[in-house]
Parts: sequence; structure tokens; C-alpha cells
Amino acid sequence: MKKIFTLLVSAAMTLGAWAQAPELLFGETPVVAGETYETGYDVETYDFEGGYVLNIYVQPSNLNIRGIMGEEVTVEVTASEPVAVCSIDGQCVNSDNITKTGELGKSGVIAEDGNIVTCDLQIHKEMQDDSGADPATILNDVTVEVKAYYNSNPSEAVTAKVVMTNQPAGVNSAVITKDFVKFNGNALHFNMSHPTKLSVYGISGNLMMSRTISNTGSINLDSLHPGIYIYQAGKNTGKIVIRK
Repeated sequence: MKKIFTLLVSAAMTLGAWAQAPELLFGETPVVAGETYETGYDVETYDFEGGYVLNIYVQPSNLNIRGIMGEEVTVEVTASEPVAVCSIDGQCVNSDNITKTGELGKSGVIAEDGNIVTCDLQIHKEMQDDSGADPATILNDVTVEVKAYYNSNPSEAVTAKVVMTNQPAGVNSAVITKDFVKFNGNALHFNMSHPTKLSVYGISGNLMMSRTISNTGSINLDSLHPGIYIYQAGKNTGKIVIRK
């Protein structure tokens, strides 16, 4: 009986600690207050027929959040330049000052342990380049500061600081063979393993273009008037900005 009572007290104390504030992790390691962490970029290289090469550089924060499943949390992100934050509610926001509120465990779950859940905060910066330039000349170091707390106890906040550097880290430059559609240079570049319907819509929802795409190739969009459009090809969707 004494052993069971001790376990119950221990569990209650653990839950009480989690109830005070969530925990920020750098990878799998709990963040130490006052420390600054660094990450490097990853790159995906897409080789197209005709010699066209597109590099997509991603600078990740490697920050995760751990706490009580279903608890309402707020995450505040301040960055030295706009970054993408796709955590908490599953919606991506691009800005240098972002606040997100939602249920912990609704999006980005990477691990569960009972009622304790760990989620990827999905904070990153992405850049596309087809010039073949040295990444160090086109990527900036981006400083990201994060503050997180349970909405029920905002005074017990945790913080983290990460510098997403312009140096390589675990660079993956292998040719990507999965299905994808990417917009770059007034053209849609694609690689599809099977015939897929591609549709391009204006911002008012009117259909501007529709055709079937397959294999690897590109479609020039210079015939479209300058403006913003949306493309859809299977599960691939994205924004098109035509400039003349």
C-alpha cells in the first residue's frame, strides 16, 4: 500500500509540474534558459530535363514543445526576418512576429507518452534558387526567439533562442523523385509518377488553365496577366505570383 501511495504522489507531482508550463526542446534535449542554439540548412536538389536545376534550402529551428495533450497553449515567435510557423493549429503563417494559440497535440505530433505529447513547432525559413549560387551568399543567419505557455497559467512561460545559420548541416543533395509541383521563374516545374490533372485558378476562383501533366517537365505561364494565382495538381497546391 505504501508503494502504491508513493507512486500516486509521484505521478501527481509530475502532472503538477507539467501543469505549470510546457517544455521547449531542441531536438530531443530540453532547452536551457539563457542558452542560444544553432542549426544549419538542408537542401533538396531537383534536376529537370534540359539541365534546369532547382535548389530548395530549408533552415529549420529544430524546436519542439512537450506538455499535456489537449491543453490550450500559446506560442509566440519573434524572428530577425520573416519565417514560417506551421505548428499548434496546423496552419502556416509567414512573418517575423507570430502568435499561435491552440490545443497541444492537434498538429505536428512526433511522440506520445500517456497524456504527455511532443510536437514539432515547425519553425523554418525556405528559399528557392536556380542560379547555382553559393548558399552562404544568398542565405542569412536568422535568429528566432520563442516563448510558450499554457493559457491557464501565462505567467509560467518558457523561452528558447535559436540561430538558423547559413552553414550546411546534414546536407541532402540527392535528386528528388517523389511527385511534386514547384513554381519558379514564371513557370510551373513538375515531376509526376502518373498522369495528373493540373488546374490554375485566379484569386476569384475562375479556372485559368487545365491540362494533364506526367513525367518531368515545366509549363511557362508568361501568357497569364501579372497577379496572384493558385495551382492544384492532386495533393500539390500552391501560390503563383506572375510578374512581368
